[in-house]
Amino acid sequence: MNRLKYKELFNKIDRKQFENEYLICLGLKTTKNGTTKANNTMNNKWKKIKESFSCSNELIRECPDQIEGILTASYEKLADLFKIMQNENHEDGLKENFEKIFQYDNFKRKIYLFFNKYLDTLDLCRCPYCDTSFSGYYITNDKSEERSIYDLDHFFPKSDYPLFALSLYNFIPSCQYCNERIKNSKFIDLYKLDLSKPDEVEKKLLESSPASDEYNFETNVHIRFIPQKNNSVDKNEQWHYAPLSQKTESKYKVYFDSQTNSQYQTIIRGMKLEERYNSQAIKMNGLYLIDLRKRYPHSHIEKLCKLLNSQKTSDPNSIIPTSEEQIENDIFHNDNKYALLQKMKNDLLE
Repeated sequence: MNRLKYKELFNKIDRKQFENEYLICLGLKTTKNGTTKANNTMNNKWKKIKESFSCSNELIRECPDQIEGILTASYEKLADLFKIMQNENHEDGLKENFEKIFQYDNFKRKIYLFFNKYLDTLDLCRCPYCDTSFSGYYITNDKSEERSIYDLDHFFPKSDYPLFALSLYNFIPSCQYCNERIKNSKFIDLYKLDLSKPDEVEKKLLESSPASDEYNFETNVHIRFIPQKNNSVDKNEQWHYAPLSQKTESKYKVYFDSQTNSQYQTIIRGMKLEERYNSQAIKMNGLYLIDLRKRYPHSHIEKLCKLLNSQKTSDPNSIIPTSEEQIENDIFHNDNKYALLQKMKNDLLE
């Protein structure tokens, strides 16, 4: 649901600096921009692959000459290489060679430490796939270790595409449920990519991963609560407000309106978002918000603002809200980026 805010990050720091930090974290570069023994070892193996397969394999010809080029390749570059892979034959042992070089388990701990540093900056407080679980880490009591409370999902599965197993922009910090139970190695097959239509394939790939700047689930999908009649759903029926105590969650259905955008419909189906959001706890959260909006419509907030302003003091330490925006934030927690279900809340309160 949430795009990783790489574009915003690179407005603050140099992209090359960010990518060098990743390589330093992996132990492949020094802080003085020098190479390490591990880097040289990997590059020597990579050079042998390039020499052995460049003549017969388009994928290898399109890959960067240095190992760093694969590890820090943009998501767009990964998508281009992925398209080539769909037409390549790996029976020649190329996949096995990739598995020997790009060994995720050897670097897993270091990659988590790198993402821990940037979770807040990239707005990764919640799982970007489902928005129902927190991301973060904690420090053990003896302060000896950081332990993450999220998984690192490989958007292009490392089991099928080991070439991308260590690629920075292939990682999506996600909840364990999305990574292990929902998004398996067959997830990419849901997109039904027609390689005879390269423009369509490119569009689908660029709109599919939260690591892509083209990913725009936020504005292309709206979460709706709609009443159910005789076990059927009337999407055009208007919401009839009633006190929360008079509603039961079973009378309503959560509906993800993707406005006929097939790409986002695929994501919704693949991540089982509608099924998961129709669980009792999530539906009751949504119904509570709807009821809260009924009790605090914009007209009431405007009156409340005037009343509070009439009580305003000259005390510089006063915490009385003095604007409608502040009051809205206090009631609905609109400015709390650490709260779960933010997408649903924003859609219900709009």
